[in-house]
Amino acid sequence: MSLLVEDGYVQEINLAGAKLLDADREALTGYAFSEYASNKNREAFLDHLRQCVRERREVTSELRLAFPNGLQR
Repeated sequence: MSLLVEDGYVQEINLAGAKLLDADREALTGYAFSEYASNKNREAFLDHLRQCVRERREVTSELRLAFPNGLQR
């Protein structure tokens, strides 16, 4: 689980989320999570996130992740 702010930056992430991203939990705080969204889905993800923030609702979303080495999860 991660908590993101409107612009897609990580405010908080749990250990499972950090492990999935293969990164240190503290290093992800303040990081642009949208960088892990595939280019094809990045803008749609940010639009969805902004809408959730405007409506002040908590959601669970599924997103295909893309990594610099080309791996997708």
